[in-house]
Amino acid sequence: IEETVVVDPGDYTKTSVTDRRALLITPARNRNSILTLKANDEDEGFYVVEKNVLSPSNEDDVRILKNAAHFSIYAQYIYFHVRDVATMDFGLAEDSTSFFRDIETILEDHSYSMASVGMEQTQLMHANFFNGICQTPYAILLDGSVKSVVVAVRGTSSLEDWVVDLQYVPLPLDQVGKVVGYGPALEGHHCHKGVLSRAKWLYNDIKKNRVLKRLFSDESPYRNYDLTVVGHSLGGGCAQVLSLMLRPSYPTLKCFAYEPPGCILDDKLAGECEEFITSIVRNDDLVPRITQQNLETLRDEFFDVVARMKISKIKVFQDVRVPCADEDLQRRNAGVLYPKGQASRDTPFYSQIRKFRTERAEKNKQGEVSVKLYIPGKLIHVVDAPGSETTKYVPYWANRYDFNQVVLSKSMLSDHAIPDLVSILKSIDLEEYHEHATFQTSDVTEETKYRFIGEFICCSYPHGKVPLILTLSSIIAIILSILSNQVCKFVTRTTTIVYPNGTTVPGTGVSAGLYSYALQQCINPNACDRSDAE
Repeated sequence: IEETVVVDPGDYTKTSVTDRRALLITPARNRNSILTLKANDEDEGFYVVEKNVLSPSNEDDVRILKNAAHFSIYAQYIYFHVRDVATMDFGLAEDSTSFFRDIETILEDHSYSMASVGMEQTQLMHANFFNGICQTPYAILLDGSVKSVVVAVRGTSSLEDWVVDLQYVPLPLDQVGKVVGYGPALEGHHCHKGVLSRAKWLYNDIKKNRVLKRLFSDESPYRNYDLTVVGHSLGGGCAQVLSLMLRPSYPTLKCFAYEPPGCILDDKLAGECEEFITSIVRNDDLVPRITQQNLETLRDEFFDVVARMKISKIKVFQDVRVPCADEDLQRRNAGVLYPKGQASRDTPFYSQIRKFRTERAEKNKQGEVSVKLYIPGKLIHVVDAPGSETTKYVPYWANRYDFNQVVLSKSMLSDHAIPDLVSILKSIDLEEYHEHATFQTSDVTEETKYRFIGEFICCSYPHGKVPLILTLSSIIAIILSILSNQVCKFVTRTTTIVYPNGTTVPGTGVSAGLYSYALQQCINPNACDRSDAE
């Protein structure tokens, strides 16, 4: 609340205010637009930018949103559903790492429908389930409802995937361009190292299994189908780079990347991909904002706040762990922080910060690290618009520069969930307009407006003392579960086995605490063979 906000001089009269709400209440000039706050890269503070909301009167907007909603289900189902269908419906062994079909009969055999998961007109053509540093699970499917071949790439779901996520240093694409058919067109361009290694493996595996080549061959009934590449999270980044690599062979392909990482391609190449790549980001999602520059900015801002503290850090920690109404933030900050620019710079701590920043800046200027990476293609940002009864969602056209700051909010992780995004995209109605500004404020009275609770709340969210009660309840439950399995039998049950001749022997005994378990005992060794028992 305390930062200065400057209105974008290209759209509005230049002004400076300290209340962001007052600035955002300014009516938008276009009925199909939304006002957003953008962090100022060159100076502290924010400025307002007017963005175009997807319009029901624009055929391209309607088509892109419809396709994004339709293909999002593939980005979700590649996580678990495809494997389940291959195992339960098509007899794939549990320990198998891939699903193959006979390449010679793949055009005539229609017995591999995904109907068991509600996709009656979709067939599974090929799938890989092996997950390594380079290898990634993906599937090739045939969607008869929209006449498209779909390549779905799985996102982060294993330790190997996290390792790939963190390899975000830029690598040159010079050699890749020559191999896939661009010639020298990709020289001087760069890509996320980990994603590039995955995309190379995907490209080679698709070439090796020849499924796409067969589906688009001259004798194929599917030769006029579209090709769509989709993925979520890390899978979205891999889908983007794979699309770039496949495009010389399939010039009409489209890619939909759902909540991809924020550092995939360099600036110029990311812009050149707008023709065939569409990326979708929801609300405050953290992943599309994870870039080296954003993380370093967040680190620097944290150090600045620490340097501005006028009281001990433990007292600050106790303060910020207690709920505070938005209206009171500026007043509370004034009590624990020096104003910007007034904190002493002649301290050992600030000297260490200055030295560290200088070393990092020099290192970032060297080699490939200096290249900034962005989200490629067109970007649709879906924001939540909470109402009095339900939450509605507004999709607007963003650009790759809008995600230049990590947003610390309680939904920054939950906004990344693909099931929620799938439901949201399918529920959006472009005919609905949101003509009012919505702000989330706490309900406080004048009596409690300036009252702060000066106590430490363990494991606070921070939403008061409820998390403390839940924490204590969980600890008690864990203690009881341990005791019940060691010394308690809340329920005891015995069984008796009756043979056809009337002979009876003790059967399995069962005891149950907070955890249930069974113990099988053979009192009489001769009675252990129970093949004829009832």
